[in-house]
Amino acid sequence: YDLSVPEAITILPYESWQHFREKYNDLGNHLIRNPNTVLHFFDKYQNEFLRIADYRLESEMEIYTVKPEWHIVNPPCHSDRSFDEVSHVNDVGKLISVRGQVIEVGETKAVLTSVAFRCITKNKESGKPCSSINLVTQNPEENRLIKPNSCATCGGKQFVRCDSNESKMESMQRIVIQEEAVNEEARALKIEMRGRLINSVAPGSTVEVVGYLRLEQ
Repeated sequence: YDLSVPEAITILPYESWQHFREKYNDLGNHLIRNPNTVLHFFDKYQNEFLRIADYRLESEMEIYTVKPEWHIVNPPCHSDRSFDEVSHVNDVGKLISVRGQVIEVGETKAVLTSVAFRCITKNKESGKPCSSINLVTQNPEENRLIKPNSCATCGGKQFVRCDSNESKMESMQRIVIQEEAVNEEARALKIEMRGRLINSVAPGSTVEVVGYLRLEQ
């Protein structure tokens, strides 16, 4: 056993295992209040911690290239929302649970999660471009392409976007659910599903959706 604090913990930063444990005990509250940020850090640092959890990961990653996914299930009852309550602005960005009937299932699409940029900044001595690849994580809540500030290798500022096979993509599908028991016109919600969740529901089925609330134009 290695009792030293992993580098990823010191970067975050956590001073000790005790400090990390205290924050871990608050993880449930963070998942409810700001799930998108928590999932972002899970994705960013998962390799550091998965290597500690499973020493075989290093060799298995050479064979299995499917990216791990994080699914949040069984939220507390105070996260349950009716269709009328979902529209409340206080829930934007928070974890909620809503139940409804699937009335529409959209097509499966691919969305960019990380975009690759090649540095074309020329070396002052050799005159040759750096050519290193910089992978930049994209923010799904921003309708713009996020570019690197500087090259991680040479510090240059000149980039060109690489072909799509250098970037990382994720499957995405949108469905529409509506409230089950209604006396007037039924209200509906648009749900965006990612990864292995796509093609997991069929029109007419009743589902309980756990996710975070977003606003779109």
